[in-house]
Amino acid sequence: MNTFEAGAIIVSMGILCGIVAIVSTFLVIYHKKRNERIVRQSIIENHVDAETAKLLIEPTKNKNSKYSALMWGCSLIGLGLGWGTDLLLDLSEKSLGYYIVLAVGVGIGLLVYFIIKSKLEARQQIKEEEES
Repeated sequence: MNTFEAGAIIVSMGILCGIVAIVSTFLVIYHKKRNERIVRQSIIENHVDAETAKLLIEPTKNKNSKYSALMWGCSLIGLGLGWGTDLLLDLSEKSLGYYIVLAVGVGIGLLVYFIIKSKLEARQQIKEEEES
């Protein structure tokens, strides 16, 4: 396999991953909206009082889901940096050091995620305190 064929395969797989991500996101949003519509119709049909309806319709807030993309991004960037370090140090995949450097890269990425998340939450808390 020459470099052109390998590049073509890599590019097509990258495009395919993007398409799959877009389609799956659309499906998740569609099913979420459909379920919300079904809950609203059930509330109307069963004559539920306003307080109970508000609890059923209002989604539960999960702080971790708000920053999940940031966590994955930081950990994957850390993994990529660890892999780049492995290439620079010319470590083979058969050695234990190879996997240790990858793990350290992911750990550093997660540490960066924790720091960024803490700063964003502190800013948001200050902003909420100023508004109230």
